[in-house]
Formats: sequence, structure tokens, C-alpha cells
Amino acid sequence: MDEHLSAHANFITSVTDKINKIADRMSAKYQKLNEKCDLWTEPEDEEDDGLRYSSDPCKAAVQIPKAMMKWSNVYNVHCKTASTAFPDRIQDDMDKIVKKLQKKLKIC
Repeated sequence: MDEHLSAHANFITSVTDKINKIADRMSAKYQKLNEKCDLWTEPEDEEDDGLRYSSDPCKAAVQIPKAMMKWSNVYNVHCKTASTAFPDRIQDDMDKIVKKLQKKLKIC
């Protein structure tokens, strides 16, 4: 996607920073919940799942946030309360990023 936005270096940096901050928040929430809910334990042998994202920037602008949301909906929900408040806030943040990317790309 960088090649489609190469003239917008500050925009790329800004979006990358936002996504990294969201990912850090998701990871911190997961770590906190995993202690209480035993959400996941690391398998002994981890293989590549073959997950790939489209080279089409319009598709990738939607695929990556969607994949992050799927993960958040599984690993950022408390096992006892089943509250979706945190994933809902993440979804709002991701929706804003997708709109900004699509607007900047101008080809979507």
C-alpha cells in the first residue's frame, strides 16, 4: 500500500502509528484477560497459517482492520461478563482509519 501513498509520507506514518497503538491496546487487554480467562495457550509447534492480504490497496484497507476486529472479538472479550465495550471502541477506531485510507487512496 505504501507505493500508492508514497507522496503522503506523513499520512502513512500517522496511520501506521494509529494502527500500532490500537494493536498495543488490544494486546494489553488480551494479556490482562488471558490471566483471568485462559483465552489461549501457545501451541508447541506453530506453523504459518498462509494468511495473506490482497495486493489491491482498496481491499487491503478493509481486510487488515477486519482481521484485527475478528481477533479482538475473540480475545478482547471478558469470559464472565461478555462485554463487547472494548471491541466496540476498537471497531470505531478502525472504521475511522478505513475511511481515511479510502479517501486518501481516491481509487476505492
